[in-house]
Amino acid sequence: MAAVILVLALLLLFLVGLFFAARWLARRWLKLRPTSDLAGVITPTGFALNGCFVLVLIVGKAAREIEPNGPLGAFLNQPGGQIAGVLIAVIGYNVAAAALSRLGHPIMRRKHGGDV
Repeated sequence: MAAVILVLALLLLFLVGLFFAARWLARRWLKLRPTSDLAGVITPTGFALNGCFVLVLIVGKAAREIEPNGPLGAFLNQPGGQIAGVLIAVIGYNVAAAALSRLGHPIMRRKHGGDV
């Protein structure tokens, strides 16, 4: 039992260290390249669109597990169905992001100083 607790504590320590190392690298990278396209902030529209994307992935997983003989579950259970489902979701996400950006609701905006 003590070995399991030790392993979990070490795993937690590793994950916390990984988080702070990634944060430090991001801060350093932003100082060197503040005008990069990757130096942005997700807008509320972006959060909503990301939430919809995650919901589509969860619905696909639920359709495969709960109703494998239904139309969506049968599509996702055939060979290549999962890959096709993810590709359709990604293409739909990008089309929606482009349409929302043209309507004045971008999913990202430039970061103007501040914290990572």
